[in-house]
Order: sequence, then C-alpha cells, then structure tokens
Amino acid sequence: MKPLLICMLLFATTALFAQSDSIEKQLLFNEFTAKRINQEKLSEIGMKWNQTVKNFGGYPIIPYNSSNEVYYSYLFEFEKLTKEQLANRSLEWMAINHSIYPNQIYSNPTDGKIIFRNSFSANNNFTGVYTCVISAKDKALLIEYFKIGFQLFVPGHYAGDSWINDSTTELPIDQVFPIILKRPNEWEWRLNLLKNAETFFKNEVNNHFNFIKNYDETYRF
Repeated sequence: MKPLLICMLLFATTALFAQSDSIEKQLLFNEFTAKRINQEKLSEIGMKWNQTVKNFGGYPIIPYNSSNEVYYSYLFEFEKLTKEQLANRSLEWMAINHSIYPNQIYSNPTDGKIIFRNSFSANNNFTGVYTCVISAKDKALLIEYFKIGFQLFVPGHYAGDSWINDSTTELPIDQVFPIILKRPNEWEWRLNLLKNAETFFKNEVNNHFNFIKNYDETYRF
C-alpha cells in the first residue's frame, strides 16, 4: 500500500491548481456578472451543464504544475531496488508494452533519466500525444507526463470536384477547456478527451508499477 499512498499524495498536491467543475461554473457566472448573458440563460446553461457532468460521472481531473502547464506526476517507492534496476525494468516495460526501444529515446543510465514522446488513441477521431519523463533513483521512481495534446487527422478527399489533401489539426490540451462556454454539442467530446487522457495515464503508471513489482516473480524459472 505504501507506493500507492505516496502516488496519491503527490497527485493530490499537484492537483491544487487543477481545472475543475467549479472553475468552469465560475466562468459561466462571470458571463452573467458581465451582463453578457441574463439570469434565464445562466440557469438554462447551468442546469444543462450539471446534468451533462453528472451523466459523465464527474469532471475529469486536470492537474497543473507551477508553470500552469497540464502535468500528471506519479511517485513510487520500491524498498529493495536500485536506480539501475528501476531504469532497466522501465526500459524493458516500454519495449514490451509500446515497442519503444532504447535506441529510439533519450536514456541516461548515470542519472537514471528516460525521456520519450509517444501517442495513444484518445477517441475515434483524435490521437493523444505526450512527453514522458521517467526518473529513477535508488528505491524510487518518478513518472511525469506533460506537453499533452491531441491530433485530428483528416485523410485526403474530394469536395465536389476538388481534391483536398491530408491534414492534421493540433489541439493542445489547454485548448480543450474551458468547456462550459462552448456550444453544448461540443461538451461531450471535449469531456471525453480529458477523461480518456486521465484514464490512459493512470492505467500506464499502474501497469508500469505492477510490472516492476512482479518482475522477480514473473521471471523466476
């Protein structure tokens, strides 16, 4: 339980500056106080927003770092493992789970640092992209995710008689929100992008942690 407790404590600390449901609602109220919407519209949007977030299972967790950049950070402790063991097992986990090999990334065994850029499926239309930094030292492993964004690829196609070339639209994560002031038909896909990113990073670190924790048992023969 100790590694998971440390992870939760660190995550709670970084989340103090997070975008949240209450911040979204404050932005809507600001529109009312600035007289850009009336009380009837405030109530209408607010009720629709509350129901959307409720149906969604809550607002996604979006932590910031001190530079106001969206940033997920997880810290684990392993009482008997050295820096070299943690770094090597992390490289092995990446090769097995993501087909990312040491010659494709920055890896410094001396300082226990691993840095790479990767992607994940965010939904049917968008691909998520991120930078990950893994820092190992004796008995501890820190995993950080930042420079997070989404890419929308549109294949080449005809529009009438004209051919439109392939295109890729970049959407940094901090342009996905705030959401409440967008058109209501945009709320769900924007919330989904944020939730899927949060879920992806949680699953990544849990799988990573379990791989290292169970390593000796897995390869005992």
